[in-house]
Amino acid sequence: MIRLSLTVADIDTLIAQSYTQIKVYTDSAADGVFDTLNGTVTLVAETTGYTYVDVAGTSATYYKTSYYGLTSGEGTKSDAVQGGVVSPYCTAIRAKRRLPTRNTSPVCTSTCAISSVITSSLMDMPF
Repeated sequence: MIRLSLTVADIDTLIAQSYTQIKVYTDSAADGVFDTLNGTVTLVAETTGYTYVDVAGTSATYYKTSYYGLTSGEGTKSDAVQGGVVSPYCTAIRAKRRLPTRNTSPVCTSTCAISSVITSSLMDMPF
């Protein structure tokens, strides 16, 4: 699974130009043709950060994006970026299981590190 973080620098200008989507293309090489449409993300006024998840993507997948709108057509594709591995995340329940009892130092593991700043809050949460 690959998670792309997409940042739109000037969303208001793009929407004024009638762009409504970000198209996400994939290829197996950085210099490929990128004609496989993997999916789209809908642009929202005043929102500059978007996330796109490719569940079939791997670190061997390359991505390009372009803006698209019915009246404006398709913009220029971005430079290619290679997919990276998504780090596993830790749910609150998994984090609490890895915490020590009250009044002891937190224990961190390589699979689920947790900051001591939130230790007391998690200890008091009912799970």
